[in-house]
Amino acid sequence: MNFLALRRVAPWLLSLAAVGCGSGVDGAPSQDASALVSDASAARDGAMATADLAGPLPCSTAGTGRLRVSLGLDPALAARSPEVWLLVRCGQVVGSERVLRWDRTATQTIDALGPGTYEVIGSSFVAPWSSSTRVMLADSATAAVSVTLPSAPPVLAQLRSASGAPGAPGLWRASVPLASGGTTASLASLEVEVRPYVSGPPVAGDAPFVSVNAVVRNPCANDACPPYRLRALEIRTRAGDGPTGLQGFLFPDDERLGAGESKSVPQPMVVRGAMPDDLHGIELVLYGDIERPGTP
Repeated sequence: MNFLALRRVAPWLLSLAAVGCGSGVDGAPSQDASALVSDASAARDGAMATADLAGPLPCSTAGTGRLRVSLGLDPALAARSPEVWLLVRCGQVVGSERVLRWDRTATQTIDALGPGTYEVIGSSFVAPWSSSTRVMLADSATAAVSVTLPSAPPVLAQLRSASGAPGAPGLWRASVPLASGGTTASLASLEVEVRPYVSGPPVAGDAPFVSVNAVVRNPCANDACPPYRLRALEIRTRAGDGPTGLQGFLFPDDERLGAGESKSVPQPMVVRGAMPDDLHGIELVLYGDIERPGTP
């Protein structure tokens, strides 16, 4: 995931900044957001970049193209009725982004898309995201993609800004304990700092962005505390009840958090959204596993 030059960060998750990939989705602007993404060389799964394309088309801010997105959920995930978000990503190096809620239909139509090369990422916020293959879309054309969301690995920690205390105007901090497996109280925690994004490459439009630092700590000093395998971190931002930004980071394979250790995302993750307040929210979820005795 080379998301912001982070190790194994999925391409859609790098720097999410604002440039439209069309004008509105299905008549629901309150659930629509745009973003700009820096390129990442590694994807979460091979399906993200397997389609052979005859040369990418430039992305446009408006058009008459249309995507039909077929979304499938693992049965164990479907039973939990998660709130699924879709990220529609146009382009590879500097592309356009759109974030919207899944309307819970078997095939969701996303229109008003300009010519370009697209992929769709699905996020359940219950297990790590999944993505479609890339497809080329011409003006007035329709293309179909499919996304299947898994039910594992599970959530180790979830943090919502609504449950945290407001901080200084330029800084918001919060922490939440990791799951312990029910055998003992967990000393390990996910700690987050959010600041306004004020430097870096220019972005189009007037939408705000935030910079997120995340650290996972396990201060336990003995073997009574369980070690963890860290898998992925995901961020959502909202304005009112509407999605504004979506981003994620994949930890290196077999990233282990033992007693007395800490692990952090190598660079701040930049995502479209405002600082948490009464009108704007941010949510983070950490996926992974608790090691059991005898786990290799």
